[in-house]
Amino acid sequence: MTNTDDLRWGAMTDEILAGMARCDPMYRPTNFWNPGVERLVMEPVTSQFIVDSYARHGFEPVGRYGPPLIHSAGELVVLRRGGAA
Repeated sequence: MTNTDDLRWGAMTDEILAGMARCDPMYRPTNFWNPGVERLVMEPVTSQFIVDSYARHGFEPVGRYGPPLIHSAGELVVLRRGGAA
């Protein structure tokens, strides 16, 4: 990720937290989540992370298509269960 992406990610996270604070109380998280919400840190998930996760369960990539249309989408990876024809 670039510095610009980091800034956008931070701004998006700030907007989510601000939206939660200003929405109707009926739609706010319960008090259970309040301690963690203030320290919310969201890590972007890469296509390779997903491929690696599925590989541990017997899937393998059969095609990769990119670049993504939007940065957060990652590349399109087609998977199949290992050993399938």
